[in-house]
Amino acid sequence: MKKPQSHDLKRIKNEAAKVLKVWKTNREFRMSDATFEDFDKLSEEFDEALNKIESQNRELNEMRNTRDLAAAKLDQLNSRARSGMRGYFGPKSSQYMQVRDIDLTPMPGR
Repeated sequence: MKKPQSHDLKRIKNEAAKVLKVWKTNREFRMSDATFEDFDKLSEEFDEALNKIESQNRELNEMRNTRDLAAAKLDQLNSRARSGMRGYFGPKSSQYMQVRDIDLTPMPGR
């Protein structure tokens, strides 16, 4: 499947606003494949999509920040717990061996 072409979304939004402004005051302008109403509707759909994506990006960023704070705290507790278990059970104990041999493979998505 071919990857869609990347577009400069800010430029497209700004250009559409300019076109709409001129077209609105010069309604005699015509295009064979689009009316003013078609252009206006598509421009609104584009703005709505941009706003929805921005909103979801903010939500995802908040979730990522929450995840990262929890990861930092959990990583510190893991380290302290392993050290504590080494001291409590002994460095050659089966309990310590179970927590010492932690898989350091990165989690998917990180």
